[in-house]
Amino acid sequence: MFSAIKNSMNPDIPRSIFKEYCELYRRIGAGENTIKELNERAPLYKDLTMKDDIYYLFRSFFPDAKISDLRLKQIADNKFLDNPKNTEEIIAINLRRIFDQIEHGTPFKVDNREIQDLSLMLMKGTPYVNSLKKHTQGEKTYRDKLEELTLEYKKIINNEDVEKIYLNIAFYVDLYVLSPFKYHNDIISIIVLYCLMVESNIKSIRYFSFFKALSSKMKELNEGLLKAEYHYTEGVSDFTLVSRIILNILKESYDSLEMLYENLSFDKQLSKSKNIEVIIYNLPEVFTKDDIRKKLPGISDSTIDRKLKELQDENRIASYGRGRTAKWVRIDHSHDEKTDFSRNFE
Repeated sequence: MFSAIKNSMNPDIPRSIFKEYCELYRRIGAGENTIKELNERAPLYKDLTMKDDIYYLFRSFFPDAKISDLRLKQIADNKFLDNPKNTEEIIAINLRRIFDQIEHGTPFKVDNREIQDLSLMLMKGTPYVNSLKKHTQGEKTYRDKLEELTLEYKKIINNEDVEKIYLNIAFYVDLYVLSPFKYHNDIISIIVLYCLMVESNIKSIRYFSFFKALSSKMKELNEGLLKAEYHYTEGVSDFTLVSRIILNILKESYDSLEMLYENLSFDKQLSKSKNIEVIIYNLPEVFTKDDIRKKLPGISDSTIDRKLKELQDENRIASYGRGRTAKWVRIDHSHDEKTDFSRNFE
Protein backbone atom coordinates (compact mmCIF):
# COMPACT_ATOMS: atom_id res chain seq x y z
CA MET A 1 0.00 0.00 0.00
CA PHE A 2 2.71 2.49 1.00
CA SER A 3 4.67 2.75 -2.21
CA ALA A 4 7.52 5.02 -1.07
CA ILE A 5 8.49 2.88 1.94
CA LYS A 6 8.17 -0.21 -0.22
CA ASN A 7 10.53 1.30 -2.80
CA SER A 8 12.99 2.40 -0.11
CA MET A 9 13.75 -1.30 0.44
CA ASN A 10 14.75 -1.67 -3.21
CA PRO A 11 18.52 -2.30 -3.19
CA ASP A 12 18.86 -0.52 -6.54
CA ILE A 13 18.90 3.10 -5.32
CA PRO A 14 19.49 5.39 -8.33
CA ARG A 15 23.23 5.83 -8.81
CA SER A 16 23.02 9.64 -8.72
CA ILE A 17 21.15 9.53 -5.40
CA PHE A 18 23.60 6.96 -3.99
CA LYS A 19 26.52 9.29 -4.78
CA GLU A 20 24.75 12.17 -3.07
CA TYR A 21 24.23 10.07 0.07
CA CYS A 22 27.93 9.19 0.09
CA GLU A 23 28.79 12.88 -0.16
CA LEU A 24 26.31 13.77 2.60
CA TYR A 25 27.83 11.22 5.00
CA ARG A 26 31.31 12.52 4.21
CA ARG A 27 30.17 15.97 5.25
CA ILE A 28 28.42 14.65 8.36
CA GLY A 29 31.68 13.02 9.43
CA ALA A 30 33.70 16.16 8.74
CA GLY A 31 31.12 18.27 10.57
CA GLU A 32 31.38 16.39 13.86
CA ASN A 33 34.58 18.16 14.91
CA THR A 34 33.22 21.53 13.77
CA ILE A 35 30.13 21.09 15.96
CA LYS A 36 32.34 20.28 18.95
CA GLU A 37 34.31 23.47 18.34
CA LEU A 38 31.08 25.49 18.18
CA ASN A 39 29.85 24.00 21.45
CA GLU A 40 30.25 27.24 23.44
CA ARG A 41 27.99 29.17 21.07
CA ALA A 42 25.56 26.33 20.36
CA PRO A 43 22.62 27.68 22.44
CA LEU A 44 22.76 31.04 20.63
CA TYR A 45 22.84 29.52 17.15
CA LYS A 46 20.16 26.94 17.96
CA ASP A 47 17.83 29.67 19.24
CA LEU A 48 18.37 31.82 16.15
CA THR A 49 17.83 28.80 13.90
CA MET A 50 14.59 27.87 15.65
CA LYS A 51 13.24 31.40 15.10
CA ASP A 52 14.09 31.17 11.39
CA ASP A 53 12.49 27.72 11.18
CA ILE A 54 9.21 28.98 12.64
CA TYR A 55 9.14 32.08 10.44
CA TYR A 56 9.94 30.35 7.13
CA LEU A 57 7.83 27.26 7.85
CA PHE A 58 4.79 29.46 8.47
CA ARG A 59 5.42 31.66 5.42
CA SER A 60 5.99 28.62 3.16
CA PHE A 61 2.81 26.78 4.11
CA PHE A 62 0.56 29.76 4.85
CA PRO A 63 1.64 32.17 2.07
CA ASP A 64 -1.62 34.13 2.12
CA ALA A 65 -1.79 34.61 5.88
CA LYS A 66 -2.60 38.17 6.95
CA ILE A 67 0.09 38.51 9.58
CA SER A 68 2.90 41.05 9.31
CA ASP A 69 6.55 40.03 9.19
CA LEU A 70 7.19 41.97 12.39
CA ARG A 71 4.37 40.23 14.24
CA LEU A 72 5.40 36.79 12.97
CA LYS A 73 9.02 37.38 13.99
CA GLN A 74 7.87 38.51 17.45
CA ILE A 75 5.89 35.29 17.84
CA ALA A 76 8.91 33.28 16.67
CA ASP A 77 10.88 35.18 19.31
CA ASN A 78 8.47 33.90 21.98
CA LYS A 79 6.66 37.23 22.41
CA PHE A 80 2.93 38.00 22.66
CA LEU A 81 2.06 34.31 22.89
CA ASP A 82 -0.85 35.04 25.21
CA ASN A 83 -2.42 37.68 22.98
CA PRO A 84 -3.18 36.24 19.51
CA LYS A 85 -5.26 38.48 17.22
CA ASN A 86 -6.65 35.80 14.89
CA THR A 87 -6.57 32.12 13.94
CA GLU A 88 -3.44 32.50 11.85
CA GLU A 89 -1.54 33.93 14.82
CA ILE A 90 -2.75 31.04 16.98
CA ILE A 91 -1.26 28.60 14.45
CA ALA A 92 2.04 30.55 14.44
CA ILE A 93 2.07 30.42 18.25
CA ASN A 94 1.37 26.69 18.12
CA LEU A 95 4.35 26.26 15.78
CA ARG A 96 6.54 28.04 18.33
CA ARG A 97 5.33 25.61 21.01
CA ILE A 98 5.89 22.62 18.73
CA PHE A 99 9.50 23.69 18.14
CA ASP A 100 9.99 24.29 21.85
CA GLN A 101 8.92 20.71 22.40
CA ILE A 102 11.26 19.46 19.66
CA GLU A 103 14.13 21.36 21.31
CA HIS A 104 13.39 20.50 24.92
CA GLY A 105 10.94 17.62 24.85
CA THR A 106 11.33 13.88 24.71
CA PRO A 107 12.71 12.32 21.50
CA PHE A 108 10.23 12.00 18.65
CA LYS A 109 9.03 8.49 17.93
CA VAL A 110 7.22 7.30 14.84
CA ASP A 111 3.95 6.43 16.47
CA ASN A 112 0.30 6.70 15.47
CA ARG A 113 -0.61 8.55 18.66
CA GLU A 114 2.35 10.94 18.53
CA ILE A 115 1.58 12.04 14.98
CA GLN A 116 -2.07 12.59 15.91
CA ASP A 117 -0.96 14.66 18.92
CA LEU A 118 1.16 16.81 16.59
CA SER A 119 -1.86 17.47 14.35
CA LEU A 120 -3.98 18.45 17.35
CA MET A 121 -1.25 20.69 18.74
CA LEU A 122 -0.95 22.56 15.44
CA MET A 123 -4.63 23.57 15.54
CA LYS A 124 -5.07 23.88 19.31
CA GLY A 125 -7.12 26.94 20.26
CA THR A 126 -8.47 27.46 16.72
CA PRO A 127 -12.08 26.85 15.67
CA TYR A 128 -10.88 23.74 13.82
CA VAL A 129 -10.19 20.39 15.47
CA ASN A 130 -7.64 18.57 13.35
CA SER A 131 -8.94 15.07 13.82
CA LEU A 132 -8.56 12.14 11.44
CA LYS A 133 -10.67 12.17 8.29
CA LYS A 134 -13.76 10.03 8.07
CA HIS A 135 -13.31 6.93 5.95
CA THR A 136 -15.46 5.61 3.16
CA GLN A 137 -17.66 2.73 4.23
CA GLY A 138 -15.97 -0.57 3.59
CA GLU A 139 -12.43 0.90 3.62
CA LYS A 140 -9.93 0.86 6.45
CA THR A 141 -10.20 3.79 8.83
CA TYR A 142 -7.53 6.47 8.63
CA ARG A 143 -6.52 5.49 12.15
CA ASP A 144 -5.84 1.95 10.91
CA LYS A 145 -3.97 3.23 7.84
CA LEU A 146 -1.77 5.52 9.94
CA GLU A 147 -1.13 2.70 12.39
CA GLU A 148 -0.17 0.42 9.51
CA LEU A 149 2.24 3.03 8.11
CA THR A 150 3.98 3.65 11.44
CA LEU A 151 4.27 -0.07 12.16
CA GLU A 152 5.79 -0.65 8.71
CA TYR A 153 8.35 2.09 9.35
CA LYS A 154 9.30 0.65 12.76
CA LYS A 155 9.71 -2.81 11.28
CA ILE A 156 12.03 -1.57 8.54
CA ILE A 157 14.09 0.88 10.64
CA ASN A 158 15.51 -2.02 12.66
CA ASN A 159 16.93 -3.52 9.48
CA GLU A 160 20.66 -2.76 9.37
CA ASP A 161 20.64 -2.77 5.56
CA VAL A 162 18.28 0.19 5.24
CA GLU A 163 19.54 3.72 4.57
CA LYS A 164 17.78 5.62 7.37
CA ILE A 165 17.65 9.09 5.80
CA TYR A 166 16.28 7.57 2.59
CA LEU A 167 13.67 5.69 4.64
CA ASN A 168 12.73 8.88 6.52
CA ILE A 169 12.10 10.68 3.23
CA ALA A 170 10.03 7.72 2.02
CA PHE A 171 7.95 7.85 5.21
CA TYR A 172 7.42 11.59 4.66
CA VAL A 173 6.15 10.94 1.12
CA ASP A 174 3.80 8.16 2.28
CA LEU A 175 2.42 10.29 5.11
CA TYR A 176 1.91 13.19 2.71
CA VAL A 177 0.06 11.00 0.19
CA LEU A 178 -2.03 9.33 2.91
CA SER A 179 -3.13 12.79 4.20
CA PRO A 180 -5.02 11.33 7.17
CA PHE A 181 -6.04 14.62 8.81
CA LYS A 182 -8.73 17.15 8.01
CA TYR A 183 -6.34 20.09 7.79
CA HIS A 184 -2.74 20.90 6.84
CA ASN A 185 -1.38 17.43 6.11
CA ASP A 186 1.46 19.03 4.13
CA ILE A 187 2.88 20.93 7.11
CA ILE A 188 2.36 18.01 9.51
CA SER A 189 4.25 15.69 7.16
CA ILE A 190 7.22 18.04 6.78
CA ILE A 191 7.46 18.62 10.55
CA VAL A 192 7.51 14.85 11.04
CA LEU A 193 10.35 14.61 8.49
CA TYR A 194 12.24 17.35 10.35
CA CYS A 195 11.83 15.46 13.64
CA LEU A 196 13.09 12.27 12.02
CA MET A 197 16.19 14.07 10.72
CA VAL A 198 16.88 15.45 14.20
CA GLU A 199 16.53 11.92 15.59
CA SER A 200 18.86 10.67 12.83
CA ASN A 201 21.55 12.97 14.27
CA ILE A 202 21.63 15.48 11.40
CA LYS A 203 23.13 18.14 13.67
CA SER A 204 23.70 20.83 11.05
CA ILE A 205 19.98 21.71 10.90
CA ARG A 206 20.17 22.93 14.49
CA TYR A 207 22.62 25.63 13.33
CA PHE A 208 21.16 26.48 9.92
CA SER A 209 17.45 26.70 9.22
CA PHE A 210 16.15 23.74 7.25
CA PHE A 211 12.90 25.55 6.56
CA LYS A 212 14.62 28.71 5.39
CA ALA A 213 16.48 26.64 2.79
CA LEU A 214 13.28 24.78 1.88
CA SER A 215 11.32 28.03 1.42
CA SER A 216 13.17 28.74 -1.84
CA LYS A 217 12.53 25.21 -3.13
CA MET A 218 8.78 24.87 -2.48
CA LYS A 219 7.88 24.79 -6.17
CA GLU A 220 10.41 22.01 -6.78
CA LEU A 221 9.21 20.12 -3.71
CA ASN A 222 5.58 20.24 -4.85
CA GLU A 223 6.63 19.01 -8.30
CA GLY A 224 8.59 16.19 -6.65
CA LEU A 225 5.61 15.18 -4.50
CA LEU A 226 3.34 15.24 -7.53
CA LYS A 227 5.77 12.99 -9.39
CA ALA A 228 5.93 10.65 -6.37
CA GLU A 229 2.14 10.22 -6.61
CA TYR A 230 2.28 8.98 -10.21
CA HIS A 231 1.51 5.25 -10.28
CA TYR A 232 1.42 5.33 -6.45
CA THR A 233 -1.58 3.04 -6.23
CA GLU A 234 0.21 0.55 -8.48
CA GLY A 235 2.94 0.31 -5.86
CA VAL A 236 5.51 2.34 -7.79
CA SER A 237 6.45 5.68 -6.25
CA ASP A 238 9.37 7.60 -7.70
CA PHE A 239 10.42 10.03 -4.96
CA THR A 240 13.89 10.63 -6.43
CA LEU A 241 13.28 14.36 -6.91
CA VAL A 242 12.03 14.77 -3.33
CA SER A 243 15.12 12.91 -2.07
CA ARG A 244 17.44 15.09 -4.11
CA ILE A 245 15.86 18.31 -2.78
CA ILE A 246 16.17 17.18 0.85
CA LEU A 247 19.70 15.85 0.37
CA ASN A 248 20.86 19.09 -1.25
CA ILE A 249 19.49 21.10 1.68
CA LEU A 250 21.29 18.84 4.16
CA LYS A 251 24.57 19.07 2.24
CA GLU A 252 24.26 22.85 2.00
CA SER A 253 23.66 23.03 5.74
CA TYR A 254 26.95 21.24 6.40
CA ASP A 255 28.74 23.52 3.93
CA SER A 256 27.29 26.52 5.80
CA LEU A 257 28.39 25.00 9.08
CA GLU A 258 31.98 24.78 7.87
CA MET A 259 31.83 28.34 6.55
CA LEU A 260 30.50 29.57 9.90
CA TYR A 261 33.38 27.88 11.73
CA GLU A 262 35.96 29.31 9.34
CA ASN A 263 34.53 32.83 9.72
CA LEU A 264 34.44 32.56 13.50
CA SER A 265 38.01 31.26 13.57
CA PHE A 266 39.14 34.13 11.34
CA ASP A 267 37.29 36.70 13.46
CA LYS A 268 38.75 35.18 16.61
CA GLN A 269 42.28 35.38 15.27
CA LEU A 270 41.68 38.89 13.98
CA SER A 271 40.39 39.93 17.38
CA LYS A 272 43.43 38.45 19.12
CA SER A 273 45.76 40.18 16.71
CA LYS A 274 44.04 43.53 17.25
CA ASN A 275 44.15 43.08 21.02
CA ILE A 276 47.92 42.55 20.90
CA GLU A 277 48.35 45.67 18.82
CA VAL A 278 46.28 47.77 21.25
CA ILE A 279 48.31 46.45 24.18
CA ILE A 280 51.63 47.24 22.47
CA TYR A 281 50.58 50.86 21.89
CA ASN A 282 49.60 51.19 25.54
CA LEU A 283 52.85 49.76 26.93
CA PRO A 284 55.98 51.84 27.53
CA GLU A 285 57.99 52.63 24.42
CA VAL A 286 60.37 49.80 25.25
CA PHE A 287 58.63 46.58 26.20
CA THR A 288 59.09 42.83 26.37
CA LYS A 289 57.07 39.89 25.22
CA ASP A 290 56.36 39.12 28.87
CA ASP A 291 54.71 42.54 29.22
CA ILE A 292 52.19 41.48 26.56
CA ARG A 293 51.63 38.08 28.21
CA LYS A 294 50.73 39.75 31.52
CA LYS A 295 48.03 41.80 29.81
CA LEU A 296 46.75 38.96 27.60
CA PRO A 297 47.31 35.71 29.50
CA GLY A 298 44.91 33.75 27.29
CA ILE A 299 46.77 34.34 24.01
CA SER A 300 49.45 31.85 22.88
CA ASP A 301 53.12 32.71 22.36
CA SER A 302 52.82 31.79 18.67
CA THR A 303 50.04 34.36 18.16
CA ILE A 304 52.12 37.04 19.92
CA ASP A 305 55.18 36.11 17.86
CA ARG A 306 53.21 36.42 14.59
CA LYS A 307 51.96 39.87 15.52
CA LEU A 308 55.41 41.08 16.61
CA LYS A 309 56.89 39.89 13.29
CA GLU A 310 54.08 41.56 11.36
CA LEU A 311 54.67 44.92 13.09
CA GLN A 312 58.43 44.54 12.65
CA ASP A 313 58.01 43.87 8.92
CA GLU A 314 55.91 47.04 8.72
CA ASN A 315 58.76 48.93 10.42
CA ARG A 316 56.50 49.90 13.31
CA ILE A 317 58.61 48.17 15.99
CA ALA A 318 62.20 46.94 16.23
CA SER A 319 63.83 44.31 18.43
CA TYR A 320 67.14 44.19 20.23
CA GLY A 321 68.55 41.38 22.25
CA ARG A 322 67.82 37.67 21.91
CA GLY A 323 65.92 34.99 23.76
CA ARG A 324 64.19 35.78 27.05
CA THR A 325 66.05 39.05 27.47
CA ALA A 326 64.89 40.36 24.08
CA LYS A 327 63.18 43.74 24.12
CA TRP A 328 61.14 45.64 21.62
CA VAL A 329 60.89 49.33 20.91
CA ARG A 330 58.15 51.22 19.12
CA ILE A 331 59.34 53.15 16.07
CA ASP A 332 55.95 54.34 14.85
CA HIS A 333 54.19 56.47 17.49
CA SER A 334 51.16 57.40 15.40
CA HIS A 335 49.11 54.65 17.02
CA ASP A 336 49.98 55.49 20.63
CA GLU A 337 46.89 55.61 22.78
CA LYS A 338 46.25 58.49 25.19
CA THR A 339 44.04 56.28 27.33
CA ASP A 340 45.07 52.94 28.76
CA PHE A 341 42.62 50.64 27.00
CA SER A 342 44.64 47.65 28.15
CA ARG A 343 42.50 47.40 31.26
CA ASN A 344 39.77 45.98 29.02
CA PHE A 345 41.92 42.93 28.34
CA GLU A 346 43.04 42.14 31.86
